[in-house]
Amino acid sequence: MSLKSILLLGHPSIARRLLFYILLYSSLITLGATATQLYLYYHGDMDQLNDRFEQIDASFVKSITDDLWNIDFQQVRVHLEGIHKLPDIEYVRVDPVDFDSLEVGTPMETATKVRKVALYFDKDGTRNYLGELTVVASLEGIYARLREKVLIVLTTQAIKTFLVSAFMLFIFNFIIIRHLEKIAGFAHNFSLDKPIENLTLDRSATRGGNDELDQVVQAFNEMQLALQQSYEELLTANKELAHHKQNLERLVEERTIELREAEQTLLENAHQAGMAEIAIGVLHHIGNTLNSLNISGHVIHEILAKSSIDRLERANSLLAQHRHDLVDFISTDPRGLKLLTYYLQIGERLLNEHDHLTRETTKLEEYIKQIKDAIFSQQEYARISSFTQAIRLEDLLDEALRLESFSLTKLHIKVEKDLQKTPRLYAPTTKVRFVLLQLLRNAREALDHKECENRRITLKLRTSGSDAVSLSVRDNGIGIAPENLVNIFKSGYTTKQGSQGFGLHVCANAVSEMGGSLTVDSGGLGQGAVFTVTLPVVVSQAAKAS
Repeated sequence: MSLKSILLLGHPSIARRLLFYILLYSSLITLGATATQLYLYYHGDMDQLNDRFEQIDASFVKSITDDLWNIDFQQVRVHLEGIHKLPDIEYVRVDPVDFDSLEVGTPMETATKVRKVALYFDKDGTRNYLGELTVVASLEGIYARLREKVLIVLTTQAIKTFLVSAFMLFIFNFIIIRHLEKIAGFAHNFSLDKPIENLTLDRSATRGGNDELDQVVQAFNEMQLALQQSYEELLTANKELAHHKQNLERLVEERTIELREAEQTLLENAHQAGMAEIAIGVLHHIGNTLNSLNISGHVIHEILAKSSIDRLERANSLLAQHRHDLVDFISTDPRGLKLLTYYLQIGERLLNEHDHLTRETTKLEEYIKQIKDAIFSQQEYARISSFTQAIRLEDLLDEALRLESFSLTKLHIKVEKDLQKTPRLYAPTTKVRFVLLQLLRNAREALDHKECENRRITLKLRTSGSDAVSLSVRDNGIGIAPENLVNIFKSGYTTKQGSQGFGLHVCANAVSEMGGSLTVDSGGLGQGAVFTVTLPVVVSQAAKAS
């Protein structure tokens, strides 16, 4: 790696980081060492200054004291000038008692060290105070020498640090960095599609075994050999897997076709079984209805056999025989006298017979209607087509309402709609229409059996989740007892008089075939009921096939 590439800031480099840390650590060491040296230099100069003060005490104080006792101020000044000539001494002053002060030099206010000495003269055992000697030393010289030493030390240390860092960087680049760059370039150009070439470094063999770089090269060569072998094994496995995949796809396709055919067969069998179950229920219901129909016919036959019509005919024949003397016959003949009473009795009997016959014929009509409805339900369910197309549930609901509009209007039933916009369904149209019609007819019949003024059907259309649509049909009719809710969708089960019990059963089967659900809820008798049908947006293949 060249010095230019190391110093190039836009290119991350271990060498540059190493250089940075070397300089940082060396600078910290240099600053610490320099601070220590300056501290020692400073204390050395201060010790020398203290030694000067001691020298002044030893060499000048006694002489100055003797001259003051002799009042030889000229000689005192000579001593003061001698003290002033000492290094770092800037100001000297003597303050004699009862005399003016003597001073040499200029007093300083900052960066000074002051030494004051009291002057005493001993005479005949008496200690006489003569004044005070003040010596002021300047620290500027010490500071100046320290600054010179700082520049020298820092310059020396900086040069040494730079040289050591450059040498370490050169050694690190020669021993490690250039080999790392070669390893990185080899790894960058490595490809499993090319022939394997072992990684080698341009360096002499190490003594005493392999070092870390030798271990890295050896591990890298072993890794690329293992990768190449694994890659070849992977290619072989992929070829085998592709072959197995083709066979598996063929087998899956064959099994899928078989399963679809079996599913279609099962669905057809289930559908036919459901049709057979409904047909058996219809025949059973028709058989019961025919029994009732036979009983009503027998009753009518007995009424007609015992009818008073024959008696009326005999009375009319007797009256016709005497039509020429009708007045005399009625007024004088005993038979004529009883004929009027006889007519009244026959008329009353005929009225009773008429009422009885009317009731029985009404029953006959109801039984015949039940048979027709049962046959119609069976035929209508059998005609349901499984053709699937895109439909809107609200459109089919409007169509069903139009078909039921006459019956709803006749019973004064109000229809309330709360329809949200829902996605299109892909379902058998006729089957969905059949379910909607049956639910509307069921609600209408529930309201027909309840005496109330406010007859109401509420339709609510909603999106159920992300892939289904739900429609609820609520009525305020006769309701359903809690114990009857579990049986409401069973074939032939009904709680309404005159109903066959097949409509809801067929609806539940149709909704189940389309992959949906049909549920019922009621608060009890007299509380109405709500039927909710939920259909998937896309009907499953099984539902389409059914």
